[in-house]
Amino acid sequence: MAAPSKHAQTGQTVAAVLDGFASNPAFVPGPYKVFRAATVRMEHTVKIQEVDAGHVTDVWEVRDAAGAAVMEFRLRSLRKVGARTRAKGELNAVSAKDPAIWRIYKDDFATDVVKSVPEGIDRVQAFTFRLTAPEYGKLFDGSEKLIGISVAPWYVRQVFAR
Repeated sequence: MAAPSKHAQTGQTVAAVLDGFASNPAFVPGPYKVFRAATVRMEHTVKIQEVDAGHVTDVWEVRDAAGAAVMEFRLRSLRKVGARTRAKGELNAVSAKDPAIWRIYKDDFATDVVKSVPEGIDRVQAFTFRLTAPEYGKLFDGSEKLIGISVAPWYVRQVFAR
């Protein structure tokens, strides 16, 4: 979990990493010192029916040490190769726990927008998102509105530490 923030020393807008989950105990508390242990299950299924499109199902389940579901994401959508756009970007991320921990991510990636309310795109066939961690109860209480989903079928990332 990250939130846009302004770095106190530089005034630069950055992504403050607030929380995260790691299935490998060696990655707890992780590079941002905020990750917690969890069991992570990811499933990705692609069924190609046309040359330019495929039906894709993505499932992510995160469970805490007690085995309770903390986060669940399920998406079934039509992905179109011709709808993808390529972009390059840079993201600066800091630890919310220790702002001296700073990383720069330089990405080259493709994006497929499968849902965008403002652009009238909707290739989503089914979607579920649940975040049951108590500390996020006020943010994800069922009143939130989905405005878009984009997927990155491929990316190349360079990571730099400051």
